[in-house]
Amino acid sequence: NDNTTHGGKTQSKHRYHYTPKDSNNTDEYVKINQITPNSFNLNLIVKVVELKMLMKDSKDQMTVAEAVVGDETGCIVISIRNDQIEHFKQNSTLQIKKGRIELYKHNMRLRVDRFGSITPIEVTLTDNMVLTFSQTNLNGFLQTLTIM
Repeated sequence: NDNTTHGGKTQSKHRYHYTPKDSNNTDEYVKINQITPNSFNLNLIVKVVELKMLMKDSKDQMTVAEAVVGDETGCIVISIRNDQIEHFKQNSTLQIKKGRIELYKHNMRLRVDRFGSITPIEVTLTDNMVLTFSQTNLNGFLQTLTIM
């Protein structure tokens, strides 16, 4: 067997697979600027900034897209597929549960697999939660997006 288990993670020769922990605890939410390349089991509240469709394969019934999402601390690219895409409308607010970070060409990408969820939510924004983006920083960030 090429798999070993270390504190909730199963390491194989090729990649890490994370076993979801019991979710009896109150969910702890993080901000984009707290995310690191090794982050997993992430809960976030984000605003959709931009959506870019990458591939639609009618034979395999697979659709792949990337979106830029962010909060008041920064932005990140999220890779999304199939049914997840319908939730990503510009300026909508989403609750992401059990997301994880993958590195793609040395850039962090947020992913939500079968253990996680993406839910549209209505949020009353307070002064502490205002989801705004510096247009200068956002334009620079959008130029760094790469196509798979």
